[in-house]
Amino acid sequence: MSAGSGEFNKYAMAVLGTLTMVMGLGFFASALVSPKKMVKPGWELPEASAGGGGAAPVAAKVEPIADRLAKADAKKGEAVSKQCHSCHTFESGGATKQGPNLFGIFGKEAGKHAGFAYSAGMAGLGKTWDAELLDQFLANPKGVVAGTKMTFAGVSRPDQRADLIKYIEGLK
Repeated sequence: MSAGSGEFNKYAMAVLGTLTMVMGLGFFASALVSPKKMVKPGWELPEASAGGGGAAPVAAKVEPIADRLAKADAKKGEAVSKQCHSCHTFESGGATKQGPNLFGIFGKEAGKHAGFAYSAGMAGLGKTWDAELLDQFLANPKGVVAGTKMTFAGVSRPDQRADLIKYIEGLK
């Protein structure tokens, strides 16, 4: 045998040994962890209870707006209104921005501020801005007025909504 065939045998043995080791590790790993075959794709969702509706999450009980307004603070509401300033003004005779001026809207008909082009949903709402409507709208604008131009997601905390409504109510 020549020295050249010994070198070839070393390299061939290294390649075959590596392949054997990789295959062995693959068999060993699949023996340790064997994934279950899915009968059908996707996740199984819990069935709706027989008592009613869907399996919607249970929302925390929110106090009525009248009770929250009794504890509300207009100064805190003015601070909450800062998140509205990019689209609205709150002072008497304030400019119309992306949204209408909100000075004096409490007790006025929704969607009727002169000088602002409201969405069809808001213009046809036919309701007056009272504490109840403001609370609902501030919690979920798109849920109250379908197709509203307002892109704001809403004020999620009920106490902050009450403070903001108390502030808006005082703008006269």
